[in-house]
Amino acid sequence: MSDPLEGFEDFPAAEAPFVREDAEENSEVDIAPWRQQSRKNETNISLRPLLGFLGTLVMGYAALMLYCLSHPEKTEAILAQLPVLGPLFAERASAQQIALLDLHGSFWLTKDGRRVFAISGRAVNDAAVAARNIQIEGVLYDTAGKVIGQQVIFCGTETAPAVLERLTVREIGILQSLVPPKQFNIPAGQSVNFLIVFTSLPSAPAQFSCRVVAAQFG
Repeated sequence: MSDPLEGFEDFPAAEAPFVREDAEENSEVDIAPWRQQSRKNETNISLRPLLGFLGTLVMGYAALMLYCLSHPEKTEAILAQLPVLGPLFAERASAQQIALLDLHGSFWLTKDGRRVFAISGRAVNDAAVAARNIQIEGVLYDTAGKVIGQQVIFCGTETAPAVLERLTVREIGILQSLVPPKQFNIPAGQSVNFLIVFTSLPSAPAQFSCRVVAAQFG
């Protein structure tokens, strides 16, 4: 009896590489998003300390700025004591070491018949070193407290008030704009007279004030 399978060739077992490839592809598709998400979480975690540090730094600078604005005199004094940067702040910090004494205000009639108002006084150097390039500001006020005159002069171009009677308004303006020689200074503990003249006034002043706006030391 003949074999019913006779005449048929044996076929090799069917391989299914496409199944494995699909499985590998599916596996890669499933894992890739997880890896991306993991890396994203790692990035977020690593940025948190940096953002926290930056936030703390900004808040610290803001607090320091508010303190400096509310305590300008203390801030200037501290900055002036810095070993390297101190000289950069010495001008403003030391300006208050110039005391203004014997202040007087009065009207004068010039040589050309103009009525002017002059503030005279004495600038005393209370610092332990010589002072130079001192600038003094004079301000005039009316009866309502409104500013009607404001002028800044360099200390060191001394002019006695009585001299105003022998000068014209133009000559007074030239004297008020003079800058003292570079070698001029006020030694420690000594003083120099100053004069601020207002040649044009809208009305008679009711009061006046003076202050040192700049000074250099050493």
